[in-house]
Amino acid sequence: MTFVPRFLGALLALWLAASPAQAVILLPLPGCGDEVTGLALVTLLRDLIQARSVNGVHLEEKAQAVLETFAVSNGIRVRKAVGATGRPVVLFSVGPENEAGLLLVAHIDTVGEGELPWIYPPFAGVVADGKMYGRGAIDNKGGAVAGMAALLKAKKAGVPLSLACVPDEEAGATGELGINLLAKQGMLKGFTGAIYTYPGLDKLILGHRGVWRFKVTVSGEGRHAGSSGWQESQAAGTNALLGVSEVSLKLEALSLELNKQKGDGLFARHATVVTPTVSAAGQSYGQVPDQAVLKVDVRLIPQIKLDGLRPRIAAILKEVNQRRPGLKFDMQEEYFIPSTEIASDLPLVAAAQAAAKVHLGAVLPLQVSGPANESYLLNRFSIPTMVLGPQGAGAHGKDEYVVLDSIPLAAAIYFDIAVSVRPK
Repeated sequence: MTFVPRFLGALLALWLAASPAQAVILLPLPGCGDEVTGLALVTLLRDLIQARSVNGVHLEEKAQAVLETFAVSNGIRVRKAVGATGRPVVLFSVGPENEAGLLLVAHIDTVGEGELPWIYPPFAGVVADGKMYGRGAIDNKGGAVAGMAALLKAKKAGVPLSLACVPDEEAGATGELGINLLAKQGMLKGFTGAIYTYPGLDKLILGHRGVWRFKVTVSGEGRHAGSSGWQESQAAGTNALLGVSEVSLKLEALSLELNKQKGDGLFARHATVVTPTVSAAGQSYGQVPDQAVLKVDVRLIPQIKLDGLRPRIAAILKEVNQRRPGLKFDMQEEYFIPSTEIASDLPLVAAAQAAAKVHLGAVLPLQVSGPANESYLLNRFSIPTMVLGPQGAGAHGKDEYVVLDSIPLAAAIYFDIAVSVRPK
């Protein structure tokens, strides 16, 4: 799907010629019969990208303050909850205060820029060829800006609409500082549905696979790699690094076996995948590692139950231990996120399809995603949630970008959905 940057030539010319306070350009929200300040939206996204919020490195409060300033200046209501110092979750709302309506969700934290060089500086918010480049541009700050644009339209129309900007999603989507905290504070009451503003206007995402992560610690015996004692005792299997290496290969074999069993319904494209992702062992060339750690990521379809998978992992560890009796294996579960899926015949889905026909001229295919997100939490709180957002690419990789013209397009779709699912 291609989006033509109708406004960018004039926008960028004005932006280069004047400060944001001096230059204003009006960008139509497609199909809404209204205009919002396009330059303000582009500037907001640039400022968000420049407000670094790498999970584990920066607190989200600076990026949230950028959004709060924009909201207050545009008459959007702001409520906050703080579960950890410097890491607020912020709920922005418009429309009648006694109506909840549709909830939009975006996370404000990002991953790091990675090791590979970028075309443009990853925290500059550079605009080129109708795209804005930067870490978080599409995951998920572009979605937050699209949500803000929808709020502007809804405010003028008197339609209830809210946007929750949450911290700490990239740490594992547990929602403890975001969605769960909003629920504990009573700030999720009455919403008729939710849209997580992750990227993609070419499909409707109605669910996701589950996530299970565990860590295996292998303890062995440290030896001098050049000693005669090590030469004679290798067969005892006390090298911890070789222990996790063998476990990794057997987990790969298990994953390939599970890949043959696809899911049902919308999960028919997906399988359960077991991936060793982090391995740490050894300190020097001449020292046999006495301990090694292996971290494993598992993506689960609903048909593969955790209670059935745990014994298979335990059997692998037991088998390797029998071959290497000099090692000790300890498995620790880190966390679990269940798979989730909403019904395709819900009013929320019908409203999204109707809006897609108007603004995109298409009926969108229904899918579930491989990666997980916080939709499962909202579904748990009886707020049916799907994923739909601006176009872009490069999430968690280099040269991440959002297609700027897709931001007001997503906002227009959000607004139409908000009108359709407004409480009667």
